[in-house]
Amino acid sequence: VSTQSTGRGMERRGRRRGSLILHLPGYWLTRIVFLRSLAFIYCIAFAVSLFQNKALIGSDGILPIPTFMSRLRSHFKLSPGETRLDAVLAVPTVFWFVPDHHTDLALSLISNTGLVLSLSVLLQGSANMLIMGLLWILYHSIVNVGQQWYSFGWESQLLETGFLAIWLVPVFSLQMFPVNTPTSRLCVVGYRWLLFRIMMGAGSSRYVEIRAGGT
Repeated sequence: VSTQSTGRGMERRGRRRGSLILHLPGYWLTRIVFLRSLAFIYCIAFAVSLFQNKALIGSDGILPIPTFMSRLRSHFKLSPGETRLDAVLAVPTVFWFVPDHHTDLALSLISNTGLVLSLSVLLQGSANMLIMGLLWILYHSIVNVGQQWYSFGWESQLLETGFLAIWLVPVFSLQMFPVNTPTSRLCVVGYRWLLFRIMMGAGSSRYVEIRAGGT
């Protein structure tokens, strides 16, 4: 009985704590909605990678990763299998450390890991820096070896949005309402600047088309 009453008391205190947080100024509910929306997009991106990338950039794909990594090593004057810090910083991807014959396995592991992590954020409505940072690293690794298949503007937008999201959440806590980690004002400013650049870029490109005689 005492255990049940203790459990009920903790549950009531948790509800009161959540209700108090919602009355504080900030972006508590917005952060939850935003994280779930971003996780949904990550989920689609990793699902697409899981089902398509072996045919596109796998070992026997149209634009194989091993061939691309070989060209990168030639550019940086590296021997086969060699890795150097300046090369990793110039083209950050985990495939620097993956042997060519394990490319397809690495693609599957990256896609499955990203899919599981993004689904967990989508369902839970919360995340921490470790999860969001790992999602960003995994997707960045795919984009940087995706060549023509990952050369569109929305890939860079997702990466920039995901990078900012790393600083939107607590370092370790997975609480939906982390009292000690309100939404960073700097992060909010970063997202506003991102939206401004997206809108201005779309508007300016459309303006150039109209001036050039397009419709």
